[in-house]
Amino acid sequence: LTGAKADHRLAMAPGGIATVAASLASALGVAKSGADRIAGQMAAGAGEMSGEAAKFVAELAKDLKAEGRAGKVVVLAGPSQPAAVHALCHAMNASLGAPGSTVHYREMSEDEASSGVAGLKRVADALNAGTIGTLVCIGVNPAYDAPGDLRFADAMGKAAQQITLAADHDETIDRSTWRLPMAHTLESWGDLESVEGVFSPVQPMIAPLYGAKSDLEVLAMICGDDLDKADGYEFVRNVWKARPGFTGANFERAWRRGLNDGVFGAAEKPAQPSVDDGAVTAALGAWTFARASDEKMDVVFGMGPTGDGRFSNNAWLNELPDPITKVVWDNVALVSENTAKKFGLEQDPETDKKRYTKVIDISVGGQTIKAAPWTIPGIPDNTVVLRFGYGRTSVGLVGEGTGHNVYPISGIGGSSRRFASGAKIARTTEGERDYQIVTTQHHGSMEGRAIVREVDLAAWQKFGDEREKNLDSYGNPRDLAFAERLGELAHTPANINAYVNPQRGHKDGGPATGTQAENGSTSYQYGSKDSAGNARPVDFAKGPQWGMSIDLGSCTGCSACTIACQAENNIPVVGKIEVNKGREMHWIRVDRYFAGDSFTGINASSVSFQPVACVHCENAPCETVCPVNATVHGPEGINYMVYNRCIGTRYCANNCPYKVRRFNFFDYGVKKINGAYIG
Repeated sequence: LTGAKADHRLAMAPGGIATVAASLASALGVAKSGADRIAGQMAAGAGEMSGEAAKFVAELAKDLKAEGRAGKVVVLAGPSQPAAVHALCHAMNASLGAPGSTVHYREMSEDEASSGVAGLKRVADALNAGTIGTLVCIGVNPAYDAPGDLRFADAMGKAAQQITLAADHDETIDRSTWRLPMAHTLESWGDLESVEGVFSPVQPMIAPLYGAKSDLEVLAMICGDDLDKADGYEFVRNVWKARPGFTGANFERAWRRGLNDGVFGAAEKPAQPSVDDGAVTAALGAWTFARASDEKMDVVFGMGPTGDGRFSNNAWLNELPDPITKVVWDNVALVSENTAKKFGLEQDPETDKKRYTKVIDISVGGQTIKAAPWTIPGIPDNTVVLRFGYGRTSVGLVGEGTGHNVYPISGIGGSSRRFASGAKIARTTEGERDYQIVTTQHHGSMEGRAIVREVDLAAWQKFGDEREKNLDSYGNPRDLAFAERLGELAHTPANINAYVNPQRGHKDGGPATGTQAENGSTSYQYGSKDSAGNARPVDFAKGPQWGMSIDLGSCTGCSACTIACQAENNIPVVGKIEVNKGREMHWIRVDRYFAGDSFTGINASSVSFQPVACVHCENAPCETVCPVNATVHGPEGINYMVYNRCIGTRYCANNCPYKVRRFNFFDYGVKKINGAYIG
């Protein structure tokens, strides 16, 4: 029903998605009697679907059943949906011919099929009953991320002693009797199994720097191995010596081949399970459906840039803007504009320049957390969207105290870790009541110049190849392509170059003319000379040139390119307070734009993402204004930046039409994280 790149989208509170799924199954004739009956039961408890939702389901069923679509379509359920909805989706996929073509199944092991939350509850119950004397935690942090109703941090204290193996400081270590250093992943041996059933070896890059032990080695010691015999390398090898294809004299060869290839064997053959209509109906019947309301709201949990919290001390990920909200250094409680108005939570950007928002209390099953609400298009009414991974109290200088911890209200009553119902929200009456949120969406303003232009396929097919020729612009004729006619170029004067392009010898974009001596160019094509032997300037219309294209139809705004660029160029972070001043240093930003009926409506039909990087303009405006030639054009069409020439005039930043130039002369040597200035 949703997605960042969906062509059509229906905003639906999580509790109502099951109703839509059952209605779609009925329309497709799947588990007909069961789906019809369950749809009726859900309608009684959650109310009939709206006319818009009914129309959406009818059109969706029509598309799925269209001629020639068999085996080419698939219905997917998100991770926050209950088992009943997943069962319905499997049944629908079977009726659409998806298994074996677009969907492949693999049998789950007993360990995979077990419930981790149920297992953790058994441990918590045993701790509270006093039947566990020693609690060992290996590479996990349940004191922080266990379901809220388990109160695992309190239960830990009832064991006689606690032993924790961890690579980083965390909340569980703070509550442990013994704290053991855990080897980093890049220092450890192990193996992995993919979703497809392919095994891969985990090979260390270096030996442990400080004598730490891996999780496998500690488990081996717990099982009785001596300290000097707990060798991860031998442990993994001994396991594989008993695997088919690795036994006997063939082992060394197979082992080395696996290390070389990075995989041990091929993927398992997919299973072809049949659909049990009775089991689908039973799964639906076991689920309680209820409509979300002001007093009983739905809550959806997801992961932010810092994951489940294990990367909270990573400054790069904290300063990476969220793809949708563009918020940094925080997790916010996303709500619709209608919900914000009901509870008096809306923000006024004209009067609230510092972006302070009211803090709210969110209560589920007797547990309450605080969060900062943030209005965003596309969120259904009576729904709150929260991100895990923030609000750490023992993590390090960077991540400590950023955002709010939402784990205490997840998994209440054994429910899904990704979804909760029956939540109540209210303006907080205790503690901090205002909270500053920092977002980067408006930092790269294009001052009215349209950088995103979107049309449907039919318009492109009809008009995409047309050019508007000889358009008179204040006496200057020019041609406009399809995309140019959609933006400001359709009504602004023609762009006339003020300078002779030294690489071409003239002002316009035609072929290179003149010689190096005639146009004063310092860039020239090696080996290219005129009849008199003078070196010709570079002609960027000929020969191989560097170039990069971005498929905007595929971009989901994940911002992995931003982090990759930050890693490659060692770009600094500046902290929440400095980002609020516009001082973020990213060399690539990813702008986000909503399209729909209105800017704030829940029915924002789509989201467009526009990565903006230095595009190495052939007639680069940054080069013409630099007084010391710190930025120049190379013979391959790339902007060269000679840093030791730069004197910081920032003329290049003023002249860049995409606002990708960054300057920050803050003295990081005397500055602490998040804007705390020393001295």
